[in-house]
Amino acid sequence: MAECDQIALTHESWFAQAFPKNTITRLHERLLAAIASEQFDEARRLVCTGLDLNLRCAEGASALYPAILSGDVTLIRLMLEHGADPNFVADEPAASIYTQKPLELAKQARFLINRNKFDPVVKLLEEFGATD
Repeated sequence: MAECDQIALTHESWFAQAFPKNTITRLHERLLAAIASEQFDEARRLVCTGLDLNLRCAEGASALYPAILSGDVTLIRLMLEHGADPNFVADEPAASIYTQKPLELAKQARFLINRNKFDPVVKLLEEFGATD
């Protein structure tokens, strides 16, 4: 969490906390967009605002799923340190598109995409208590 100590939090931190749980906000949408467009500095900044990282997107997954597919270990670690659930269970259609759980997704990416890139992701998830 030391990375967040270096980031000056703005009114967005209050904004993230002001919305009720289970509500996707513009900040959540910006986080998903930043991950998708590989703007990892922006994604890390948004994680540090205190967003609930376990909200389901419209597809039924959390923001951790696209972060895992990005392979950015720094971002994934930061998300886990800020409360992203390593054992989150995705709803449909994400459970069929990706997998039900983050560790399964990382293992599939390691096998199908790039062993060297995704092996550290698997190990990180296991370090944070992820199970199949």
